[in-house]
Amino acid sequence: MDFVFQRSYRGPLKAVILDWAGTAVDYGSFAPTAVFLRLFESRGLRITADDARSGMGLMKKDHLRTILSRPAVAEAWKAEHGTVASEADIDYLFNDFIPMQTSVLKEFAEPIPGLLSVVKELREQDMKIGTTTGYLRSMMEVLAPQAQKKGYTPDCIVCPDEVPSGRPYPWMCYENATRLGVFPMQAMVKVGDTLVDIEE
Repeated sequence: MDFVFQRSYRGPLKAVILDWAGTAVDYGSFAPTAVFLRLFESRGLRITADDARSGMGLMKKDHLRTILSRPAVAEAWKAEHGTVASEADIDYLFNDFIPMQTSVLKEFAEPIPGLLSVVKELREQDMKIGTTTGYLRSMMEVLAPQAQKKGYTPDCIVCPDEVPSGRPYPWMCYENATRLGVFPMQAMVKVGDTLVDIEE
């Protein structure tokens, strides 16, 4: 017979972990959508906005894999390039994506309406504000200072290239807990606008 013991946490909420694009800034997540459309067009493919948005929330290299796995995109890639997209193709696309994405992030740092008042209220309740994202650290080094100028300064930013794997794995949340000094994990809540945000 198996014996299972599970503790339950009944204390206060100590931290809120927010996603960035689509949750805290860039209402509608237009920055990555626009860049993915341009990136694929540069390779001779016209993908749809739905294709471009299909991997929202994921680390951007995984986002590329998701786009390329969509049947219509996979067929279009094969028709244009003669074969299905390989890992080498994904690496090549991702290397081009990074500077394209980084170059436009300053334009997409506007806090989503209501964010600053919510953060103020959370801080008044002594809660810490952590963040996770699908953006690399190099991208956040562009975006975060611009968001700060507009009034948004979380206590912690963790990026997928700083942990073993990005979403839906929970490692960025665990790293937030470590850096913020929050325990147990049940004392934190994750807020995001995609399924992988919540799975994280």
